Amino acid sequence: MLTTLLLAALTVFAVCALLQRSFIYYQRRYPAAVVQSALSRGVTVIEFQTSQGKQAAFLYRRVASGNPPRRLWLMFGGNAMLALDWLDLVREFPDRSAGFLFVEYPGYGSCQGSPNPTHILETSQGAFHALQDRMHWNFDPESIGVVGWSLGAAAAVQFADKQSVEQVILVAPFTTMSDMVKKVVGVPPGPLLLHRFDNVRALRRILDRTPTPKVTIVHGRTDTLVPISMGRALAMLDPDRIRFVEIPAAGHNDVFYEARSLIFADMASR
Repeated sequence: MLTTLLLAALTVFAVCALLQRSFIYYQRRYPAAVVQSALSRGVTVIEFQTSQGKQAAFLYRRVASGNPPRRLWLMFGGNAMLALDWLDLVREFPDRSAGFLFVEYPGYGSCQGSPNPTHILETSQGAFHALQDRMHWNFDPESIGVVGWSLGAAAAVQFADKQSVEQVILVAPFTTMSDMVKKVVGVPPGPLLLHRFDNVRALRRILDRTPTPKVTIVHGRTDTLVPISMGRALAMLDPDRIRFVEIPAAGHNDVFYEARSLIFADMASR
């Protein structure tokens, strides 16, 4: 009887794990020509190893130089994005002295492994350190910013929780993954939740830091995937130090496009 119950419990746990992974992550691979096209447009591949195996991130800057960019932006995409999807989004960024590190998640693009909060943080930190090692650059916190969209907002927040940065821009962020699961299935997942992204706790720790990074939250009013109430809740953690911007005509998938000029202005407002 005990063995039967144990097997049943393990089966339920395994099914929950698979369902969570398919709900949270939409992993895609690169078509053969995509990376080569990016290289021809000025992108540099940054390869490194983590516990998940071989990983790759991508450096992009509009001005070729051996010197470090005046400001480095780490870009974290949504759960159905690949890192190189950022290329067309930032090519028109007005500050030509800036550089961008497009962070890929384990199991996405050409990266090995599987995504979860711990593995994504390991890859984010690994990409940043690999960039500095390969290019012989050393970035002060005052020259680092992070931008995250949707799931990428959680990746950006957990990176900024461990690595001091000067600016944090979150686009369509959720509060916690537990809140997201509850929104979809109607009940909180409790201990069955394996992917415990918690933007509330991480953002509180960031706000406790001295100096406090500049934090901006951008959310679409018509977002039906991650409701704008979650962005507002994060902003209310400290309304005096978090700028909250509501984009009236935007949903979840188009909010960055609709707010791009505003986001770029915020990124360039240092």
